[in-house]
Amino acid sequence: MDNCLVIGGSGFIGSYVTKELMASGRKVSILDVKEPPDLPRPVSFVNYSSLEEGELASFLNSYHEIIDLAYLSNPKTSFDDPLKDIIENLQSTVKIFNLVTHSKSLKKFLYVSSGGAIYGNTQQEWIDEAHPTNPVSPYGITKLAIEKYGFMFC
Repeated sequence: MDNCLVIGGSGFIGSYVTKELMASGRKVSILDVKEPPDLPRPVSFVNYSSLEEGELASFLNSYHEIIDLAYLSNPKTSFDDPLKDIIENLQSTVKIFNLVTHSKSLKKFLYVSSGGAIYGNTQQEWIDEAHPTNPVSPYGITKLAIEKYGFMFC
């Protein structure tokens, strides 16, 4: 049985992803800054804020699959404090990328980006991943930076 970690599993999408992973027979854990109000059993929860860097590395290295859905702002709120958007989101995700790079047990890592914020204003209705990126919000810029770091670590 694969051991799967959902980073950001307390959020709206994360709760559904967690349920689907459980239904597929995986052993699931959630790493987040807040515990979900309706944590399904036997899912375990670990508070991200409570782990020191060494503990975080050991914790991450115990999983076969990691799905990263975590993000602490949205396109609208990212304008309120662009620096906070970078610190809370880019810094922690790059730290995780760096820590899992040397994992012996990790088989899959999935980073879930945005529904289109990295592309900005487009000239056509339908676009694909090859479309030029030109984000127009701090959220989109940070999401794109995280994607680029992901490719670098991959």
